[in-house]
Amino acid sequence: MVTALVLLTAPAWAHKPTETGEGHSTQGDALRLEDVDQSTVTYHEAACTAPQLWLTFHAEENQQLFLQLGTPQLDYLERYRPSVAVLAPGLPALQQEVPFQVPKGMGVLVFSTEAVGAPRRFHEPFTQTDSWILVEQRLTMSGGDGFIVAWDPENRSGKFWMAVGELESFGFRDLVNAPTWIRDARRFHEVLPSTDLLSRQQDCALPASTAGGCGGTPVPLPLGLGLLLLSRAQRRRPASLM
Repeated sequence: MVTALVLLTAPAWAHKPTETGEGHSTQGDALRLEDVDQSTVTYHEAACTAPQLWLTFHAEENQQLFLQLGTPQLDYLERYRPSVAVLAPGLPALQQEVPFQVPKGMGVLVFSTEAVGAPRRFHEPFTQTDSWILVEQRLTMSGGDGFIVAWDPENRSGKFWMAVGELESFGFRDLVNAPTWIRDARRFHEVLPSTDLLSRQQDCALPASTAGGCGGTPVPLPLGLGLLLLSRAQRRRPASLM
């Protein structure tokens, strides 16, 4: 009940979780966001067999799309630099190579994090978790259906989270589920005991017979435990409860 009281008394500060399950790694299996204004966050552990995270949405003309891309603040992810792209009508034509097909009639904006030398750090005291914020963007959409896709250009396994929207709202079921969300957030950030993910980070370009590649017996990777209660002390602060 303490958790519920905290949620009810805190000023606008939380993203609603989504769950990726075992899919959402292809365009045809993109996770549908019902409302891009509603703040949501999706966790993704990128395996060699499912390196991309795909979200799909509908935006009205001149509607704002807010998005963040980040990673847990872990030593083995310190140099991990995934990219994110928005695909939608009215955006510029694709100007660079990407590892996916762009639907007809859609333009593309790609946000690379390769040059991010010192990502913005964020500590969330409620879950005692730490993240690096790699991308934060607000885009004005032309209207229509679109996609958001994140991946690692260097084709390595790893983990990242994607947050969309800034409007926070919660119901009773969200309050009931909050302890589970907090536990999952801490596991994703490896605050709670979990499988050693350091041994999982692999170069997916290596052949199956090469040590460190993704061949042989696959290591099970939980894809996407969506949670987060993400607080903001100010409008441009990163989502909390990462």
